Amino acid sequence: EKRDKLHPRYPVGAKRTLFSDDFYPAVDKSNVFLHEDGIKEICEMGIVNSDGSRIEVDTIIYATGFITNPLLHGMTVTGRSDKVLWKNEKGMRAYLGVATSGFPNLFFLYGPHTNTGHASVIDFLEPQSDFVTNAM
Repeated sequence: EKRDKLHPRYPVGAKRTLFSDDFYPAVDKSNVFLHEDGIKEICEMGIVNSDGSRIEVDTIIYATGFITNPLLHGMTVTGRSDKVLWKNEKGMRAYLGVATSGFPNLFFLYGPHTNTGHASVIDFLEPQSDFVTNAM
């Protein structure tokens, strides 16, 4: 059922192609859930759905699709002590484009100021993934 929901409904080449032998086996695991309903908020213990129900989670992968600018389009990220991400700062900032002060469990891949006009994003994503994995 998850595989069917994740199977692309557009022709090959219309969007980026993912070549992977382990994608479907990874999402088919019993501890992986595909959440398609609206999320009201993300709290300390997990997700609060639009209907008010809660789901405890260890990890959230928030795939935004192709809205890349502005970063975090349509979201307000609130952390400890009600700190709002980048509210009183001069633009978006993240250490190595990955980690942000005051939000110890928030990591970005391809985050602020990591765009390049001369190299592949893959060259950045792999070391950023390593950084996040080591930090966790």
